[in-house]
Amino acid sequence: MALDASAPQGTIPAPLSFSLGYAGPRRLGPPGRPGSEWESQLRAALLVAARGIRARLAPQRPLCLVGALAQGADLAIAETLLARGAVLRAWLPEPLDRFANEGDFPDPRDRERLAELVRDPGLVEVLVVSSAADRRERFAECAAQTVRDTEALLCVRHWDAQGAHGGTEESVAQARALGRPLVEVRLDPDPAAQAEVIFPAEWPPRSDAAELPFPRPEARALVADWKAAASAEAGRSKLFIVRSAAWTVGLQISVTIFAVITFQHPSWEVAGLLAKTAVILAVAGITIWSSRRGVASRWAERRFVAELERSWSSVRGLRRPSSRATAATSRCCTGWTAAPPRRRIRRRSARAMPRSASAASSTTRSGRQSVHGAGAACCAGSSTPAWRPRS
Repeated sequence: MALDASAPQGTIPAPLSFSLGYAGPRRLGPPGRPGSEWESQLRAALLVAARGIRARLAPQRPLCLVGALAQGADLAIAETLLARGAVLRAWLPEPLDRFANEGDFPDPRDRERLAELVRDPGLVEVLVVSSAADRRERFAECAAQTVRDTEALLCVRHWDAQGAHGGTEESVAQARALGRPLVEVRLDPDPAAQAEVIFPAEWPPRSDAAELPFPRPEARALVADWKAAASAEAGRSKLFIVRSAAWTVGLQISVTIFAVITFQHPSWEVAGLLAKTAVILAVAGITIWSSRRGVASRWAERRFVAELERSWSSVRGLRRPSSRATAATSRCCTGWTAAPPRRRIRRRSARAMPRSASAASSTTRSGRQSVHGAGAACCAGSSTPAWRPRS
């Protein structure tokens, strides 16, 4: 299964991020023993998994994690891979202020770890993906959505997993049913032992494998490259169209002049007919060749892409910034976002949107809730996070 095939020659380069879902148990150890005893085993295995995933992606391709931020394996996965250059889209079963409760995060240290992740500039999205009334069903929908909308799954598997509804084993079964490659981290019952990391056979390492960290392209340069490539493609197509039109018009004018000259010379009638036939064949050949190559449609597509990127650049403020603006955003713009990251919680259902306002978020007319975390606090020059876990 070719997950990361190179783009064919002549196409617009689009180094889009590779979307990797993840799942794992909330409890790393057996009942009665703290999961922190298995934390070092898990982190060592996740580092091996990160190196293997990096070797299976194109050197310039970023990695985007997609998953929840539950206690246990989720926090460890997010922390480990964010520290190696990945970015994170957190898909939650409920709003963040309700998700970070003392029942699900009884250890204050885990709540503080969650707060650190929320402040991390690598967190580019927080999305509530379910509006089900039953809480367990919301977690199940969140896990299923993660599997459906990603290209591969990184799963941490417990040695005594029970296969509960919405759990890791159910995500593994869904990923296999959809043909998603599985990168498995199998924990060992002995905390001092090493966890086993298994990569799918259909996803081999690349010959041009790169080392960690994962790249984070600078958005301004990335959009500029896309626009330049699209404009160049449109320019080549436009040049062909102009030349074809010039040849067509030139041949038509030439045969018209020839017909006027030979009008008074009946002996040249055969030559005139041959010239007209040649012009008709030439114009038809140019038309058929252009149609088969899709020159006009390709020019329109490339021009549309270039103008779309130009408009996006204007809206997002990606035109050449002043030195003052660059300095003001340098702390929070770590190469992935050119403007200060606009952290949002987007809801897919209006029913899941609470109308109560809080100091950590503000609901907009479009049904989105802004999270003033790393981006807002950093751009304001404040080191105090706007969101804090419940104590």
